[in-house]
Amino acid sequence: MYPVKSLSVAFVALLCFAQSSPAAVVFYVNDQAGFNAATASFNLAGTEDFEGSNLAPAQGSTVDDPLVPGVANGVFPSGTLASAGVSVRSNTLGANPTSLSPHGAFGLSTASAGYIGTPSDQISNNYEADSFDLTFAPSNGQYVRGVGMAPLYFGTGATTPTSHSGSLQIRVYAADQTTLLGTQTITGVNFSGSSFLGVVSSGGDVIGRINIWDLDAVNHWQGADNVSVRTTVPLPVELMEFEIE
Repeated sequence: MYPVKSLSVAFVALLCFAQSSPAAVVFYVNDQAGFNAATASFNLAGTEDFEGSNLAPAQGSTVDDPLVPGVANGVFPSGTLASAGVSVRSNTLGANPTSLSPHGAFGLSTASAGYIGTPSDQISNNYEADSFDLTFAPSNGQYVRGVGMAPLYFGTGATTPTSHSGSLQIRVYAADQTTLLGTQTITGVNFSGSSFLGVVSSGGDVIGRINIWDLDAVNHWQGADNVSVRTTVPLPVELMEFEIE
């Protein structure tokens, strides 16, 4: 074999890190201060608040999924915000969302502020047997290491945003969108936007997908609002090399 004369420090560090760091995420449930502290050194790529729809106040509409950055889709003439890079879609696999499986036509539902008291424009899955997926590709090209959001729960017959509350199961997947990094159950969620969920990668993994599933699952739906995407800069391998004799 020919001797290797030069080896990237970053590559060596990556090998050691991959062998010693378990895949993991830390959840911050109703602890936005803790999430902000944990991501203080990260970059804010952007926040998707779904206010880009052209719905009149207190109106609702279905949307085909996926809803993606920069692509017109129904009442969203510009899709979602490119800087945050959030795409949303339903998932027909429901409680077992091992991969992406969008419903397609009419897969999503959106409502503008004032609809049944909704405090802001919001989005959810449209079919109750589906779960709800968020995926991430921010325009800055950096690694997604933290995501904060207001998780939403919608119960049939709700008369106000807080009249029906329920439980959600959160699943977080790695960059390949199929490797499970962690799960969390949240209780007492409604569509007032008062609940908070923060997710931070603690093992060097990139967050690629978050799935939300309503544990009550009969005439109930789930969604998210104010999705904040926090990123870190990839290590510049080409700047760090040394000689090995």
